[in-house]
Amino acid sequence: MSERLPEVVCGDRDALKRVLLNILDNAVRYTNRGGKVSFSAGCGQPDGTVFPLHFEIIDTGIGIEDSLMPVLFEPFTRGHSNAMDPRMRPGFGLGLATANSLVRLMGGRIGVTSTPGVGSYFTVDVSVKAVLNRYGRLVEARDLGADALGEDAAARPGGETAAGAQDDDSAGGKKPAGGEFHGLRVLLTEDDPLSCRLIRELLLRRGMVVVTSSSGMETVRAFQNHRAGYYSAILVDYHMPGMDGLETARQIRATEQERARAAKERGHEAARPVPIIALTQNAFEEDMASSFGATIDAGISKPVEEKKLVHLLGRVIAGRETAAN
Repeated sequence: MSERLPEVVCGDRDALKRVLLNILDNAVRYTNRGGKVSFSAGCGQPDGTVFPLHFEIIDTGIGIEDSLMPVLFEPFTRGHSNAMDPRMRPGFGLGLATANSLVRLMGGRIGVTSTPGVGSYFTVDVSVKAVLNRYGRLVEARDLGADALGEDAAARPGGETAAGAQDDDSAGGKKPAGGEFHGLRVLLTEDDPLSCRLIRELLLRRGMVVVTSSSGMETVRAFQNHRAGYYSAILVDYHMPGMDGLETARQIRATEQERARAAKERGHEAARPVPIIALTQNAFEEDMASSFGATIDAGISKPVEEKKLVHLLGRVIAGRETAAN
């Protein structure tokens, strides 16, 4: 792979960085002292302005048992814990599952081969697109700017912020057209950046406006700073440091009750409570979250599957089943 990558390309740099760091972190963690972890990157033959990128992570660590290979990219569950090396802490499977989902959203794939006691070999393949100026020539780093790129590629505003929450309405210019969820605003609370990016991308693909938050307190403030009905749904990580998902939901419900009392005093009808969905780490907690009645409406396990998320949002927002196209 000797092709030279253009200086300026279009791609999700932060997502790719986190995917690679996730795999490298696992490689280092499960390689004994004196072992070796290597990383290489290259660019393949371009197809027009599309350039394929290939990354390799090789380690001489403990390896992965053959029985785990079919489920390596599935979220961590109790059934996997005893089969893995005792040093492997919960979350290994969940991290790889999220990374794999994110790479697939970028149109790429993750490959892996491994031999127990010998080591593992991971590959990540994604593609990026070269950026051309108005004259059809490759843009170089020194040329960056709206004038060099032309009107269509000029930088767009990054959205507003509310009580520490980031509104990803523009999402770098990506706003899907159509869809029954188009324009609905969702408040997403997730303290893990990789998982947050994955879920946000799934929501944006359905045309939603996504406001992101990294803590329960930020979410409560973002909810309180807007009128009733501003958010169509709230997705909140059930396990967060400080204010967890359940306490966040309780604070939101308390705010709704205060607003309902104020509306009643003015002779107005109270707004419908916002649907709250808990993001959990396994199917058992997903079932548990759905039993919280008026506090949390439903739960969904991570990494989130698009079809399942769309079905659930259709049920809690519109009160009906929604088919995932």
